[in-house]
Amino acid sequence: MTKQYDMKLSIIIPTYNLEEFIIETLDSITKQETLYSYEIIVVDDSSTDKTIEIIEQYRKSHTSIKLLDNQRTKGVSGARNTGLLAAKGEWVAFIDGDDLWLPGNIQKKLSLADKHKNCNIVSSGFIDWFYEENIETSARLHSELKPYLSKFNNDVILVDHVIPTILKYPKLIHTGTIMFRLSNCKQIPLFNEHYEMGEDRDLWLRLAINTNDMLYLNEDFLLYRKRNSSLTRRGIPGSIWAAKSLMNLSQQPEFIHYKKELAVKIAEYQLKNSYYYRKEKQFLKGLKSALTALRYDIKNIRILKSAISCVFWQ
Repeated sequence: MTKQYDMKLSIIIPTYNLEEFIIETLDSITKQETLYSYEIIVVDDSSTDKTIEIIEQYRKSHTSIKLLDNQRTKGVSGARNTGLLAAKGEWVAFIDGDDLWLPGNIQKKLSLADKHKNCNIVSSGFIDWFYEENIETSARLHSELKPYLSKFNNDVILVDHVIPTILKYPKLIHTGTIMFRLSNCKQIPLFNEHYEMGEDRDLWLRLAINTNDMLYLNEDFLLYRKRNSSLTRRGIPGSIWAAKSLMNLSQQPEFIHYKKELAVKIAEYQLKNSYYYRKEKQFLKGLKSALTALRYDIKNIRILKSAISCVFWQ
């Protein structure tokens, strides 16, 4: 028997010292025009500014908001996991406490999901918003994603071969654009709290193991605020943690049929890591990354050149 949910959507927001942005984020949710019921679960990670007081005041006129203290491992993954454990919706969505949902995000995605009963994941485009510079760029126009989307003329794309596709085109899913069935998440471990970065992509791939269909709306529904203080903008490459997570997944029995696709991506990330370490003059780490990349793509000349460079530049 299919479980009946009183709540359609659980929206989970991790927060830490976001007093400057949290009202704008909450407004972008509560002002959505939708016929679907939803709850907003804010999980605060021990903010030391006025974030909690601002949310408490906001809750007085928005009863759909729950405010939780992150009692799990500190950090964004622990906060999201706390939210997942408290969620009561049929579907789950995330948004960071400084990002913005664009109009139609809830209604369009859930109405689409209702029409495709076998669908377990819905995603969409998003806009990279370089906040300090006030520059906006759609990820759908990125050189990584544009070739894939150019194959389709329709606004809704049924993504087949989900795992190989999102491995090749990771920007198809963003933490602030994905919606997935909570029942799907209960079949697997939650966010890996030991990963400093890349924990979201790790979860999407594990969710995809149990996914029949994934739907992608070829439209932007998120303003992803990139601030100069963020990890990615401080120059720390996400490929370091992405390589670790994919290497771990490649050892899992449920991913045995995707070893080839995983190997291609692992080699790509480890090569990026080798370049990064060379730039930072950490040649031993650069050599190690290059040699690891060669394990997964022994014929790649660029990887071999990077390994040789690390040896001779020390």
